[in-house]
Amino acid sequence: MVQEANTTQHFSLEEVSRHNGKIEKAVWLVIKGSLYDVSDYLDKHPGGRDIIEQHAGKDASKHFLTSGILAKP
Repeated sequence: MVQEANTTQHFSLEEVSRHNGKIEKAVWLVIKGSLYDVSDYLDKHPGGRDIIEQHAGKDASKHFLTSGILAKP
C-alpha cells in the first residue's frame, strides 16, 4: 500500500527532487499538493515501476489528471 508522508512537514521542490530513487533511495511523488512515499510500491504497481520512475521526485499531478487516474476537480 502507498504510504502518505507526514503532512505536517513542508518540503521544497529541491528536497522532493532528491527522492527520485537515484540520489536518495526513497521515491517520492507529489500529487495535488500531497507528498507520497511510493518506494515500497514500485514493484507492485500494475503498470510497472517504469511509469513511477518517470515521475519520481516530481509533481506528478498533471500526469495523474490527464491520464484519467484522478478525476478532475
